[in-house]
Amino acid sequence: MMNLFDIMVVIVLVFCISLFGLLLNNKNIIITIACLELGLLSLNTNLLISAAFIDDQLGQIMTLIILVIAAAETSIGLAILLSFYRVNGTVSSTYATSLNG
Repeated sequence: MMNLFDIMVVIVLVFCISLFGLLLNNKNIIITIACLELGLLSLNTNLLISAAFIDDQLGQIMTLIILVIAAAETSIGLAILLSFYRVNGTVSSTYATSLNG
């Protein structure tokens, strides 16, 4: 069975992958949204594992609230992405100035 340290190492590794994905990607908006969600997922997993380790229910409730907010953020981001694709015909962020005002 894995102990707390092993789980935290995996969570930090997932967060680093998310961070590198955000830093290295500057063209595709879909990959940016996926990296943001991966970072939020690793944060939620960290909070959930820590709350379960110290037997705290508040951390588990906060994890659920953060997951709901992340789902709402993703749906709004994908709606904006869909309108961006309809205007430009691509999801490349080089044309991001076309959605101004």
